[in-house]
Amino acid sequence: MKYYYQNCLQSSIIKSFAMLMVFGLMTSVLAGCSSSTSANEEDKDSEKQTRTFDLILAADGSTVVGTATTEIITEDDDAYIEDGFFITLDISGSEFDPPFDIDMNTNSGFCGTWDVQDGEKAEMPCDYEEFLSDPGELIVTSEDGDGVEAYTVES
Repeated sequence: MKYYYQNCLQSSIIKSFAMLMVFGLMTSVLAGCSSSTSANEEDKDSEKQTRTFDLILAADGSTVVGTATTEIITEDDDAYIEDGFFITLDISGSEFDPPFDIDMNTNSGFCGTWDVQDGEKAEMPCDYEEFLSDPGELIVTSEDGDGVEAYTVES
């Protein structure tokens, strides 16, 4: 009988210890997932940085007609496309009239958007890293694609 009580006591201690370990493990996993400083959120913040480029008239290669501000599209954004980047034009040149066509020639082909207004946050269905590697490939054409052209350069 003595051995029976010892076995029950040992079994009870082992079960309690196992339950405590499982509970502790689950608590640490859940605490790690809900941390406000997780690596994914830090990466997300760095991805959302905006970059601003000058828009230079293609005709003379020196007249600045405004700026183009860009930021990558992430899964948290309210966008029609999943891959690409946002672009917002701020036009100051009087001869550069909206609406604008924005095009880019990439390794995977031609991409762009059209009918963009000054100050509007437009979606570019192009590879953002490819754009950043050669921003001069992005061309903004005034008057609904029938006017003068400008290209982007680092500010």
